[in-house]
Amino acid sequence: MVHTQSLPIELLDLIVSFVRPDDELPSRDRRMKDDIETLRNVCLVSRKFYALGQPLLFRVLFYDGSHDYRMFTRTICRRPDLAKHVHQICILPTLSFGTHLLDAEDLELSKGIIEDLQLGDQEDTWISSIEGAD
Repeated sequence: MVHTQSLPIELLDLIVSFVRPDDELPSRDRRMKDDIETLRNVCLVSRKFYALGQPLLFRVLFYDGSHDYRMFTRTICRRPDLAKHVHQICILPTLSFGTHLLDAEDLELSKGIIEDLQLGDQEDTWISSIEGAD
């Protein structure tokens, strides 16, 4: 009998890649939440599955004010190996950053990230926006 863990890593990678949030603008439907929860569970199976699933969890950040984005931000700053997997960050502009006030450290971290993105003319707008969130 063949065990899942004994399959070639390329095949496991292909299988796990079918369970990932879409790159399209995520809707608030249950499917995306289910995909994220499934990927979290994949990461808990073994070290091999953790290595395959974790990059997919960082593929898309969808911020709608319902959670604290700072943990994601800190993680990608401290783990450049995960940051390279981020393909899309979607922040709903009509919502504020919720009740999560930025402390001085988080404000500087956020400013640094915005500057690193090299947004040109939009950089000042983004920085003003996060400064105004406090």
